[in-house]
Amino acid sequence: MEDSHLEIPDKVLDLEGMLVTKQSSERVRRILDGMPRRDSDLLRAIFLEEKDKDVVCREFGVDRDYLRVLLHRAKDKFKVLYEKGQLGVAHRVAH
Repeated sequence: MEDSHLEIPDKVLDLEGMLVTKQSSERVRRILDGMPRRDSDLLRAIFLEEKDKDVVCREFGVDRDYLRVLLHRAKDKFKVLYEKGQLGVAHRVAH
């Protein structure tokens, strides 16, 4: 073979990386589905749909200061559920 074959970019898909991303997306969706509706709607609007915060304030009927409070609480609830899931995975792997 000639040295030119080394210059051809690797076109192989990162299937493992794609699988991890898909599993992560599904996990996030499951966590959001298990949260109170208002919290999950807020997190979806800000982080998944990337809506403007002023638009979100109008949709939720709150001002920017209270939106910050609601967002902080929703993120805390998400974090608890996420970490609870991590502990479940670690427990299953250990046993």
